[in-house]
Amino acid sequence: LNAQGYPSLGESGGIGVAANGGTALIYGEDLGNGQADTMVDWLIDQTWCGSIFASERIGAVEGTLPMSLIGMEGPRSADIGVGSNWRPADGKQSVAHSNTFGSMAEGHGEHGGLSPTEMRNTLIARGPAFRSGIVSELPSGNIDLAPTVLNILGVVGDGMDGRVLSEALVDANDYQAFSEPEYRSHEATRGEYRQVLQTVEYAGVSYVEQANRI
Repeated sequence: LNAQGYPSLGESGGIGVAANGGTALIYGEDLGNGQADTMVDWLIDQTWCGSIFASERIGAVEGTLPMSLIGMEGPRSADIGVGSNWRPADGKQSVAHSNTFGSMAEGHGEHGGLSPTEMRNTLIARGPAFRSGIVSELPSGNIDLAPTVLNILGVVGDGMDGRVLSEALVDANDYQAFSEPEYRSHEATRGEYRQVLQTVEYAGVSYVEQANRI
């Protein structure tokens, strides 16, 4: 960005970038005053650019998706978040992976990317509060851990973003009776650039499945 003529953060019209694995978080002093459009035009010309998200504080920017869709909107959020593109990989031991904005070589394990294998993980729970011998494929995420633990302890966690993983608890209803998740696609275009974000909603909580330019 400095090579493109953008000054450093702290200078007039300055830009700052924080690397976060497979995503770069961009902060700017004038991105809400038209500078964001120029920035997005430059980003979509880069071969490593995947999905682009914009904070509501800089307003709607053609070609970007709202940061709120991926849970990144907030007082300390970046103005623009750009996920590096990813591709499916072949072979039994291979996974889809993003390019990275850190020191790791391409193809190594990382966090912060938006490929399905970077977004998915495994949670194993054991103890008297949990049902035995079940595997749940229902959508869940890190934000569900705190409300679930509080529920087990008998503490009401009002106002939390996540949900109680009731399907895993011994006092849950019949597992097969739980409702079906709702899958959604969100698109944004700018010229020939097109990106798609896939999310899934369950029990009032939205989870990111994957996102990339297509």
